[in-house]
Amino acid sequence: MPSAIPGVWPYSGIPDNIDGSLAVEISSGNHNRWAKVRTLGTVGLTGDGQANRDGIGALVSFRPWGGKAATQPVLGGSSYASQDSLEIGFGLGRAPHGRVDILWPGGVRNRLYRVRHGERISSRRSRSASMIQP
Repeated sequence: MPSAIPGVWPYSGIPDNIDGSLAVEISSGNHNRWAKVRTLGTVGLTGDGQANRDGIGALVSFRPWGGKAATQPVLGGSSYASQDSLEIGFGLGRAPHGRVDILWPGGVRNRLYRVRHGERISSRRSRSASMIQP
């Protein structure tokens, strides 16, 4: 991308005199916290299974303690011959824990409290969870 001065390019982080050597920046990160959620449907696992086995189509929300909620859908594919990860990651910032809400296809909602930072959870659709009325 050219700068406002004709013939001058902004610094891109790559030196002009590339000699073929490789430089790698190793960063220690920002020390923020995270949690990961995986949905498990009940079709094929129980006699009255209601949601597909991977929970595709569910909406997963995560609200860090003292923070704003973030929502992501569980997607089955993103492009030709590829698939999204079935495990959804959420950032907690510096919060120690948060709350997970899963809205399953069909309207059943599961809620998990005090999900800790660094935790990987798998949640199965519950029959006794609250129903969302349209």
